[in-house]
Amino acid sequence: MAIETVGLYSYMTAIFCEIYYLSSFYLLCFHLVPLLIYQGSVVASASFAHSGIDKRNSFNSNGCFDADVLPPEKGLFALSIRVIAIFGNYAVYNHGIHHAFTQLPLEIINQDYKFINKHILEGNYKHVRYNDVMSLTVFKHIYERIPPPKWYDYIIQGIVSVCAVVGYSGTVIGFPMFPNIFEPILVDYRYFFYCTREERSAALLSIWEALHLMDFKKGIVRPNAYLSRLLANYEHHKEVVAKAEAADGKKLPRPDISYDPEILHHLWKLQNQRA
Repeated sequence: MAIETVGLYSYMTAIFCEIYYLSSFYLLCFHLVPLLIYQGSVVASASFAHSGIDKRNSFNSNGCFDADVLPPEKGLFALSIRVIAIFGNYAVYNHGIHHAFTQLPLEIINQDYKFINKHILEGNYKHVRYNDVMSLTVFKHIYERIPPPKWYDYIIQGIVSVCAVVGYSGTVIGFPMFPNIFEPILVDYRYFFYCTREERSAALLSIWEALHLMDFKKGIVRPNAYLSRLLANYEHHKEVVAKAEAADGKKLPRPDISYDPEILHHLWKLQNQRA
């Protein structure tokens, strides 16, 4: 950690001195910014690959992706995957496979990920997550309302995807943001136009209740920064939903979320071991 800290501050000092004394922006424009964009795409790739609930080293916790096989109605999601792959040296394709086969070089995975995905799908693996992220489960009822994309939607989605990759670089430089913060709009940027804030809150409550979030809280003495924010958000969304349902006199639509007991059993088992 000390070596990394010295290296980081030395690098930042070099950039400052170059700008201030030499009136040059070479390191900033041709090294730091491209590096942050690349790291942002790697974070986005990891966020997609690990957008599951299984705590084991499985193909649910390590998802597999191939944008070429997605149907036309998921064309915007396929475009987002391709943009992230281009900026991140195809990390979105190799990240999940790399976790399962750590000894396999990334160059080989990048060349043969289609063959490896086929082997995984045809093998005896359970709960394989293929071209799937949690947003597609949590907000499934919302995405189903959205009509097929028009030609201009692909242009906008491409711009949104590039902006999201840049935004993901914020986690690299220390901003306290959830790694999957841009996931819903990377699936389809029109998501926000087909739902209300209250519906989004109800959907988030559904997944947290399906995973028994508040029960997990009881076994954790000192939650980390992400879990602390998640617990605070849980109370906020619960209040938003309660007010909306009290005002309308009816329940907000929620997705039907259920998980195989085998996965939840392992979640509880690991949690009890930590407690």
